[in-house]
Amino acid sequence: MSARQDRIRKDMAAWPGWYGAGSGARSASPDAAGSAFWTQETHLLRADEYVCSACGKRSEKPFKECPGCGRWMKKVKYEAGWVDEIEMWDAIR
Repeated sequence: MSARQDRIRKDMAAWPGWYGAGSGARSASPDAAGSAFWTQETHLLRADEYVCSACGKRSEKPFKECPGCGRWMKKVKYEAGWVDEIEMWDAIR
């Protein structure tokens, strides 16, 4: 057993609810389920949204762990959707 696996096993024993032991809702370790990233969607007339790359869950904040699928987030990608919204407003005028 590696030192990392031993450390995770000890953490799971010390903090049973932290890694989802017994609940089935979360993975056994942060790396077991893989990772994903947030896509930041910026809008012209409303607040930014963050979309999970794995499950598509939308959130108002870039959490370290997705509330929808439980994957750990590695980065935030920027999506400039507000440019399309400006073009739409220009077409109306």
